[in-house]
Amino acid sequence: MSDDVVGEFHLNGLEEPPEMEGLADEVIAAIKEIECHGFKFAHQKGGLLHFIKSNNREAFYSTTDLRDVLEVANSLRVGILEHEDLSATFDPSSDIFEFAITSYRRPASRYHWSPPKKECGHDFDGGEGGYSFHLSGENGEACVELSPGTPLAEFLHSIHMIPRMRRFRPHTLKVFGDSSEGKTVGFEEARDLVDRLLFELDAAHEVHITTVPRVRRLIRLPASRTASPPAVRFPKVRVPREVSALFSFAGEAIDNPPFMFLAYYQALEYYLPHAASRGGLKAIRRELRALGFDDKSDASVLRVLNCIERHKNANEEDQLKTLVSECVRGDVLREFIASAENLKHFSKGGAELSVPFINLSSTSETLAVQVARRVYALRNRIVHAKDNPRYAESKVLLPRSKEAGLLEKDIQLARLIAIETVVDNQG
Repeated sequence: MSDDVVGEFHLNGLEEPPEMEGLADEVIAAIKEIECHGFKFAHQKGGLLHFIKSNNREAFYSTTDLRDVLEVANSLRVGILEHEDLSATFDPSSDIFEFAITSYRRPASRYHWSPPKKECGHDFDGGEGGYSFHLSGENGEACVELSPGTPLAEFLHSIHMIPRMRRFRPHTLKVFGDSSEGKTVGFEEARDLVDRLLFELDAAHEVHITTVPRVRRLIRLPASRTASPPAVRFPKVRVPREVSALFSFAGEAIDNPPFMFLAYYQALEYYLPHAASRGGLKAIRRELRALGFDDKSDASVLRVLNCIERHKNANEEDQLKTLVSECVRGDVLREFIASAENLKHFSKGGAELSVPFINLSSTSETLAVQVARRVYALRNRIVHAKDNPRYAESKVLLPRSKEAGLLEKDIQLARLIAIETVVDNQG
């Protein structure tokens, strides 16, 4: 069977599979080109072509208008770069960075704008109705533009965009990399400019628009493993309202891993003072029961006072170590860490989260203490967004970062500790 060259695309063979029947040869060639980049053509409907791209965990759906498929295929053939964390692309042929955006209030394409006069040489007609703007860079900075997305952006990021209305293509933010001063603009510089713009739109005008993560990092909580329906009982566990509310919120924050982790940690925080008191009382009783204790001896009494002071002034990390040691069953903790699906994550060389790893064979620290240190370090990475040398080595863990997608096992660990703690603090 011969090969035909159609337009700029190479079409192998002339027979059309059933789902491509009725399409022009150049469209079929474009579809073949798109499929070479990992997208599987699914079907056509209402003038739209639908593709599927799968990874090991989930499938992503991309859509393009029949009228745009040639441009999409050409862009993929020429080659574009994608951002590591965000749904954003860089087209070297045009020197333009394009960021997918979303808004939970109303689409970005439905806001009216009153921008300053354009002072650069980029093509921009202002669009219809003032729904777009182009801001010229100052002091050699790149320009930034809000306008309808390119066909390629709509195709790559259609999973994050609202369905196209009859007249309006979803808007994207574009950063023009060329500069009057000849400065080189990279992805991070472009992202910084977009972040600054979105902050000002929100702070000054209450227009809440955000960039979109490249991968939606959903956290899957462990499901029941029993084949039969779970047996329910009248509730016996007494849970403070604050703890119940935090525990419930954690289960809802499946698309924000840092928030989910922090909710479980806050549930633990409720019990920290009580756990510290329990640890202090245990240490005092140990001193009082010691065979060498003498209430007439200053040294013996001072040892008791030292126990009181030590636990009274314990910092939050030490309180957490006491809580995990006192409230979490050691065999349950070890079984969780040592399981086949978890061991690599928590061990040295596991997930790159810049927090202490856990060594099940350690003789210098108990497993409970190691777990508490790791949980507390992660808490600090989420909470402390400070320009402080103390946190220079462990910068803030951002919601849309690649690291956020690595938190699943640590979230499950925090959840386990929270459950154990609630149960241990009954009556």
